[in-house]
Amino acid sequence: MRYIGALDVGTTNVRFHILDEEGNTIASSTEKIQLLYPKPNYVEIDPDALWTIIVNVIKNTLTESKVSLESIVGIGISTQRGSFTTWNSKDGRHYHNFITWKDLRADNLVKEWNSSIIMKILKMGSKILYTFSRNKRFLGMSVFKFMNTQMSLRLVWVLQHVPGLQEAMSDGNVLFGGIDSWLLYKFTGKHVTDISSASATGIFDPFIKCWSTSMINLLKLPHDIFPQVVETSGNFGSTPKDLFGSKFRYCVQRQTNRHRCSARCVCNREI
Repeated sequence: MRYIGALDVGTTNVRFHILDEEGNTIASSTEKIQLLYPKPNYVEIDPDALWTIIVNVIKNTLTESKVSLESIVGIGISTQRGSFTTWNSKDGRHYHNFITWKDLRADNLVKEWNSSIIMKILKMGSKILYTFSRNKRFLGMSVFKFMNTQMSLRLVWVLQHVPGLQEAMSDGNVLFGGIDSWLLYKFTGKHVTDISSASATGIFDPFIKCWSTSMINLLKLPHDIFPQVVETSGNFGSTPKDLFGSKFRYCVQRQTNRHRCSARCVCNREI
């Protein structure tokens, strides 16, 4: 009998499930996430505390299931989108807590950008270009607006307010990512994300399926901090054997249909 694991990192809970070949849950574990509110409109998660919770729920479920580690062929990951941190590419140390999708610290930036002359010109120009070209990329830009749930302007805020971050970026030592990207880096050492997570940033071009150079330049963001965007159902790599006692392969799914959706992306790869 082969099994798969499904890790679900939500806003309030972390869940890990082990499922059999028919999709039946044979063991699971859940722990609550503590949201931090250091200032009004700030909503954060401590990455170190989150990592401890994730490792605990996986180990607890493995113990409860009593299945052999070698029979678990892979793990699918489902995470909340819109929450991010930045970390050092050399030692993995984070520069600040996760700034969650519920956080409103960049609200003034959102309002300023949406009412700016630059955005009005870009939207009007895109509308005219769409009229003549019928290119849907121009249509999308003609109605685009920044939102607090997007990572883009919260990332701009971070660059303006986190001490030492600009200098570290100048040295090329900073990586950016959502919870999925950070987790995969912790698990496998790879700096990657999938299309569904990248689309929540406000910096991703869904028409050409890559980071938007225009948006990165517009917001004056560094180009080298973003994770590689790969297919959701791909093999994202393996954990070191000493972390859980066996190597596990990973794939990622946005937080929809939760663990069964995450699990299915492993099965379809027939790892």
